[in-house]
Amino acid sequence: MAIEDIAIETDFGNINLPANKLYEFILQLNQENKKRADLRQSDISDFFEDEDYNSEYYNLTHYKVASYLKCIWEVIGREYTVVKTSNYDSKNIAERKPKGYDFKIDLKESEHLLMECVLFLRHKETDEKLVLMLMPYNDGDKFFLDIESAYSIKGLGFRGFWNKVKDYFKTQGPLKNSLFNTNWEYVDFEKRDWDSIVISEGYRNTINRNIVNFIANIEEYKKLRLPTSRGVLITGPPGTGKTLLCETIINQVSCTKIYVTSDTVSNVGDIQQVYKVARTLSPTIVIIEDIDTLGGLDRREGGNHPLLGEFLNCLNGVGSNEGVVTLATTNYPKHLDMALIDRPGRIDLRIEFDLPDKILREHIFKKYLKELPTIKIDYSTLSKLSESMTGAYIREVVMSAFIISQEKGSKITQDIMVEALNCVSDMRKSLIPSNKTDNIYYN
Repeated sequence: MAIEDIAIETDFGNINLPANKLYEFILQLNQENKKRADLRQSDISDFFEDEDYNSEYYNLTHYKVASYLKCIWEVIGREYTVVKTSNYDSKNIAERKPKGYDFKIDLKESEHLLMECVLFLRHKETDEKLVLMLMPYNDGDKFFLDIESAYSIKGLGFRGFWNKVKDYFKTQGPLKNSLFNTNWEYVDFEKRDWDSIVISEGYRNTINRNIVNFIANIEEYKKLRLPTSRGVLITGPPGTGKTLLCETIINQVSCTKIYVTSDTVSNVGDIQQVYKVARTLSPTIVIIEDIDTLGGLDRREGGNHPLLGEFLNCLNGVGSNEGVVTLATTNYPKHLDMALIDRPGRIDLRIEFDLPDKILREHIFKKYLKELPTIKIDYSTLSKLSESMTGAYIREVVMSAFIISQEKGSKITQDIMVEALNCVSDMRKSLIPSNKTDNIYYN
């Protein structure tokens, strides 16, 4: 459209203003104002130049932030050139310094990762452009992360980038082959081997066959299209070594381990999330401490635990549970629902840890007293006097004996051991003796 020049009459004569140049000047001012109004959007538009681009939004919940943020930066470093790293104020009218935070990427190591920034990326091979806007926010003391993206229409886009992040998380991410709880927090545990446990050779072989070797050979099961999930239940009174056995197994396997307790699983959907990440990072052992408090309650006792159906379905339901071994413990096997314990495919193997018999009690005393100063200990007599005691109580007898010996300034004698045994016995008079023989005990 042609625009006529503007003529202005003054006392000094006519002034002619070139309308087209004036129009272009006004347009330029408007563009500059828009840039100042949204500097971030202006930088993104300049980055893509005349290329069309789309945008997408993603959110990471608090417990996923550290692990996935680590994977994001690993994928960026591997496949993208960082053209520019920036950040903007809340109104996007001024730049500010990007911010990073320290995150635990394994049990003992933390890493400083940028989390509040805008990244202008170019793929090293395809030259495809991608802008990632990382925007954290707090809910109490927990970090959440909003991710906005702008990406070339022609190319893999944000979905392609995020699929690479998920693949890295699955194969090389910080949780892979680690031990963590349902909140994705790393769990520390004692370094133990089979010498830490007093266990029969038969039971040890059974555990190796169904857990340790099963995981080691899981790829062979896949090739033969055999089931690659397994459920093992360890039962027995408190103090008989169930937890210690779990710790020993944890040390024997090289795979992902998820530690589950009733403290971290309480809402519908929690168990599904546990098994979802277990399948993603498989092979995985899901270790469930005191399963009777976590959805395994017997429906015959009057009611239905709200998590029972979800738990049963995760063990052997409609969906696949490939590559996941469930290792559960309980002090009260009679309280477990029959749909759980009487169904191969959910619980395939049950191992009962009863109170130690006389021979095992003698062996336990010897193990605990091995490194302590002693004089003429009659282990056979101690074994007879400690009938119906668990290994945990025998350990307390030895500890009490050492304390008494320190008070008396002497080595541990038979009389001191009997005195300590009587003290511990007085504290547990209400314990109902068991007539069962022991199958396992720990050091």
